[in-house]
Amino acid sequence: MKLKLMTGLIGIVVVSLICSSSFIGKDTEQNSTSVSTIKQVKPYLMFPGTCRQALKFYKECFNGTIVMLKTFGESSIEVTEELENRVFNSELRAGDLSLMASDYLPNTEVTVGSNMALFVIFSDKREKEKVFTKLSKGGKVLFPIENNFGMVVDKFGVQWMVESRK
Repeated sequence: MKLKLMTGLIGIVVVSLICSSSFIGKDTEQNSTSVSTIKQVKPYLMFPGTCRQALKFYKECFNGTIVMLKTFGESSIEVTEELENRVFNSELRAGDLSLMASDYLPNTEVTVGSNMALFVIFSDKREKEKVFTKLSKGGKVLFPIENNFGMVVDKFGVQWMVESRK
């Protein structure tokens, strides 16, 4: 049940990002009531036991800070001793980027990355290119940076889209 809920939440995050004002055409009406009640959307990534390594990687890529990390052993969920050090909940911040992440619940099938992408907007073109290069190491470039846009799947299977805006 929790897995279905989290999968649904990821879908909502992706739809929210796609439907943000930067993607809505001039002919499309917005429902101002629902849009105005959204204070913030944070992507939530789930990993098959590699969350801690992914956080460290993203911290280095974006020069960020892990502001919160709680293990399954520190949660109210009973797990085996072997799984106590897996990440139950965490948050990484870098500038305006804030993402949350955890490892999946034990005995849960994981398909990382193919169901979502993270769209990151930079104010500096060089910083965008630097981060794109870092994310590419050990991953696969889907679209090299052309016309201000690039897309890569990192070594953890997460898809990233990058763009810079003034």
